[in-house]
Amino acid sequence: MRVAKELKQGTNEAGIQRPGGYCNLCGTRLGRSGAMALFPMRHKIEWRSPTSDSRRDNDTGRGRITTWSLCEECYAVKLRCAACDLQVGTQAFMLEGETRVYCRNCFEEKPRCDTCGAPVGAHYWSRTDGRKLCDNCQATVVSDRKHAEALYDGVRAGLTRLLGITLQKSCGLQLVSRNQLLGLIAKSSLYTLDAESKDRCFGLFIREGKHRAIFVEYALPQIVLMEVMAHEYAHAWQNENCPGELTPEVQEGFAEWVTYKLLQGWGATKRTERMLRRDDIYGRGLKKMLQWEEEGGIAAVFRRAHA
Repeated sequence: MRVAKELKQGTNEAGIQRPGGYCNLCGTRLGRSGAMALFPMRHKIEWRSPTSDSRRDNDTGRGRITTWSLCEECYAVKLRCAACDLQVGTQAFMLEGETRVYCRNCFEEKPRCDTCGAPVGAHYWSRTDGRKLCDNCQATVVSDRKHAEALYDGVRAGLTRLLGITLQKSCGLQLVSRNQLLGLIAKSSLYTLDAESKDRCFGLFIREGKHRAIFVEYALPQIVLMEVMAHEYAHAWQNENCPGELTPEVQEGFAEWVTYKLLQGWGATKRTERMLRRDDIYGRGLKKMLQWEEEGGIAAVFRRAHA
């Protein structure tokens, strides 16, 4: 499925078909007079962030709305809800950075995956701590410690190769339950986070005296786990190398930038594009780091992020 920036020839920026336009999905030409017979020309698609509250129908600030023109076949066959497999009806919903669409009922009423935020179908995976996972997230979850350690080694090697980031003091990895992680957050400086931010926090770097460790929620999808590892490893590096008081935007922005550069090195463009769409402190901080990089290169980011 095309996203808004890839709309076919014959549509304007809002995705509304001009006479003689094309189907936004398959590219079939929709004639001036035949378009209405093939499919109602304006079909609304809403993009929402994974943490958005779908019950706030009039809240478009947390997502964006565009309008697609589709031929009859694409509307009937391709535009089906990823949760219930029924035709989506007059309005479809799509999470930011995803290609699957959902009908209004599933988007508003179905339980959500606790990792990606997508509505789950009739069958989903449940954890003992109450979390729910969709099939996509469950397919690559990492629960085995040895597997997680191997991925952690890969993240550290990647950060050394791409950015020269290494730690002088050991920083171990601990897999913890969701409730354990929330307990650690409550005792840390992150206790000030709002409820939604805490729900999206999957890892934490903690230093207690000489002991340093990265705590990560177990059973995360592999790519999410590696992102969290990179972000928290960056915080561990800051702890060693940044003696000054960092603003939250610089502190989190630098950690996001480190993660972004690692994903970029791996060619994970969908993940990096998703990071750029964030407009919270993490997204704003990342954009600040990228601006610094554009102005003076990678060295400028490290220099200016030292505080």
